[in-house]
Amino acid sequence: MKRINLLIILLVLISCSNSNYTKDEKCLIDFLQDESFLRTKKCIVLVPVNGCGTCTQDIIKFSKKNYRNENILFIYSAWDRQAKVLYKEIEDFEKHVVIDKKSTLKSLGIVENKPIVFFIEKYRIKEKIKFDDKNSDQIIDRINKLIN
Repeated sequence: MKRINLLIILLVLISCSNSNYTKDEKCLIDFLQDESFLRTKKCIVLVPVNGCGTCTQDIIKFSKKNYRNENILFIYSAWDRQAKVLYKEIEDFEKHVVIDKKSTLKSLGIVENKPIVFFIEKYRIKEKIKFDDKNSDQIIDRINKLIN
């Protein structure tokens, strides 16, 4: 059984590298089963719901205010009952975000224990920035300026 799982992950990783797209773009396209986000979004934020640090708390707080903004896509990884409690007061939250319940993006090495933002320009991911406790305010300010 472990060999089958390893083979599946290996095949997905290989498929992520076979394209005109970057590895991150290809894996996101495969995960979302759509590439329209490259035309319709200005940024994508990957949030490891059980991630560590104040930067994760900062982006979760930001997402609660901006989850309906059409210029941004929030993808939540490691979604569990505890994570669901964080958003229970927002009735339609799960309809406007993408939830990676199986932690697929984490298994592909895209999601880590800190949030990541992909800035999109001209139908490509122009820049990838990993949050940390020192830069989260600057990144959130930059996202705010971009989506408003």
